[in-house]
Amino acid sequence: MSAIMRGRCPSCQAVLRIPSHWLTQTLRCRNCGAVVRPRGVSTSPISGHEVNHGQKMSSSTSTAIPASAWLATSPGGTNGLPGPVVAPGTSTGYVLPAAVPPATAPAGMAHGGGYVSPAMGQTLPPPGPAIQPPSRYRGPRSVGQRITPVLVFLLAVALLGCGLYYFRNYLQQATSYAGNRSKDAESPKVLDKGKESGDTLARGVAAASFPRRLLFLSIDNYMFLNPLTSAPPGQGDRVRSLANRWAFEWRIPMDKENHQVFVLSDTLPERLLPVKSVLIGTYESFFQSCRAQDRVVIYFSGHAQFRDGAAYLAPMEADPDDPASFIPLADFYDKLRQCRATQKVVIWDVCRYNPERGIIRPGSEPMSQELFTALQASPPGVEVIITCQPGENALEFSSVTLSGGPRTTTYAGSAFLIAARIAAERKKGVVTPPHPDDPLPVSEWVAEVQQRLQEVLEAVHMDRKQTLQVHGARPAQLVASNSQESPAAAVVIPSPPKTASPAEVASITSEFQLPPLKDDLGQDNIANFPFDPQLLAAYRDTTTIQEVMANKERYRLRAAVLQAFDEIRDIWKGNPAGGGTGQLPDVIKAPITDELKKEIFAGLDFYALGIARLELIDTTLDSLESLRDGETKRWQAHYDYARAAVKTRLAFLNEYNKVMGLVRTNTLPNLDPKLGQNQYKLASSNRMRSGKEVERMVQQAREIYARIITEHRGTPWAIQAKREKNLSLGLMWQPSSDKKADE
Repeated sequence: MSAIMRGRCPSCQAVLRIPSHWLTQTLRCRNCGAVVRPRGVSTSPISGHEVNHGQKMSSSTSTAIPASAWLATSPGGTNGLPGPVVAPGTSTGYVLPAAVPPATAPAGMAHGGGYVSPAMGQTLPPPGPAIQPPSRYRGPRSVGQRITPVLVFLLAVALLGCGLYYFRNYLQQATSYAGNRSKDAESPKVLDKGKESGDTLARGVAAASFPRRLLFLSIDNYMFLNPLTSAPPGQGDRVRSLANRWAFEWRIPMDKENHQVFVLSDTLPERLLPVKSVLIGTYESFFQSCRAQDRVVIYFSGHAQFRDGAAYLAPMEADPDDPASFIPLADFYDKLRQCRATQKVVIWDVCRYNPERGIIRPGSEPMSQELFTALQASPPGVEVIITCQPGENALEFSSVTLSGGPRTTTYAGSAFLIAARIAAERKKGVVTPPHPDDPLPVSEWVAEVQQRLQEVLEAVHMDRKQTLQVHGARPAQLVASNSQESPAAAVVIPSPPKTASPAEVASITSEFQLPPLKDDLGQDNIANFPFDPQLLAAYRDTTTIQEVMANKERYRLRAAVLQAFDEIRDIWKGNPAGGGTGQLPDVIKAPITDELKKEIFAGLDFYALGIARLELIDTTLDSLESLRDGETKRWQAHYDYARAAVKTRLAFLNEYNKVMGLVRTNTLPNLDPKLGQNQYKLASSNRMRSGKEVERMVQQAREIYARIITEHRGTPWAIQAKREKNLSLGLMWQPSSDKKADE
């Protein structure tokens, strides 16, 4: 049996017990981690009373090693090695257990940090070492240890391969949707209407070119008709994104070499104004550039009217008083008849109406039976989708939030387009991709959109109907796709008529431009409207605004005009006490309590004072009429417009004061809890509630507007006068709901 030697660690002074055959090796203290090497040996015995505060050792003999015989080669805590591991309940160093185990510990069980107490009559084995010599040998590796890295590597390779495979398929499908050219050589001449397309999933992913085209025509900011809504207030253009989303769903090519999505809208950053000549030139170019194999969609978002026995489309500058400013529907259908495309689909999203805005100008009347019949009368082989039926409107919203699973989405614009977008999102990933020879699935698509449209109307608590219908049918046989044919030529959007410099027009409009009467009148495009530069040259004036204000006595009429404009701008900034939002309060939450009435009417004194201010200005301007004829054409137009604008604003503020009185007397329409109605909102109305004096003022303003239109025809003043002449100044409280679909 090897003798046990005793010593103390030179770093932590812990007692060390070392088998004698270890004395020639470098050792590590189990207590502090110091690496030590003994330099000599002492043979003096130690007793069990010298270790662990009275814990006795076994009868084995041990020899003490003097402290001078130790050499510490790495003090504990500084060698970067982990600290010693000590079993709970044991003291530092190596400790022998008691000779007799406690009564609670059965024979043979581990006892603290020392020996295992042997059974009765057995020989006590030698103590294990307190310090283990360093060793670099890890022993033989098991089969599992050798195989594990190989399995991990193979798994990583398999996952990478799967990822590349699915990513490749995704790219193929995405490029197929975008409309790259097909590499399929097979191309039958004619397809039957009901012929099956075989394995459409495989062929749809592999197909790279679809003979499809989209012409997206959208007019929002009508000059003289009711404006349309295509985006939430202040959020800019969304028309192009709607067209691209639609094109992606119907696999209409959108790549650089073969881009077949064409958008004309007054909301685009390019400011391509859809005036009559531009609108006609655009759809003519589209029809003429189509190939025999093409499947085409033409979407029109705007106003249409039936007058004098015929139907008309309304371009941006359509004037209700000028039939020649409209486009005959017969002209559109005649050009479409000459188009060579094998499948033609026309979508009329007309008679648009936003219940949150009301009827501000003409143009949002419900669909008439005469207009509906005319829209149906398309050329043979043309499928026509009309988004509302006689007596209905094609609805639109400024902002509607709908629930879509775990998230909510805010939509704006045409209810039809909102429903089409939701239908596409619901079917994402579950629709079998089409083959280039397939027709556009019009009937199936309209049926799906109609279901989603009904959900939208229910979600916004809208007690209105809007019904989609398909009229006409595609040809029984469609021309097959031919990938060898060159893509259809790009549509040429013509330039608007020659116009004066926008900077020159802006210099004129900046002098008389006023805040909109209401915040939902649409954008002002006057500076981009085509004006004859020679005509505007007659309205130039060398006198600056600064000179006028510095010589008010000399320029009495001009100074009064500028003061009138400043008064209107100041009042329409809004009540400074309410933050100066520039908006009259137009929403009242139910129920109407006395405290709510006090809160509402406390802020209305500002507008009552505004009425008094405008009445004073109105009197001043009327008294200066004798000076008008001596002014230049520019200031004659300024003066006329200032008089009309002051009278219009006076009438509007009086009407506003009248309907606010209905709140004071609780003379409001009933709310329908079943429709979620919990508030009242002011909407425009064709009927005014104010008295005869206010009606007389409105009539005076309209006569002045008519004078401006006649005497200053073709100028920015005439355009602005037309815009305001037909404004609906009446107001009414309309029950509404602030609840969102996710509630």
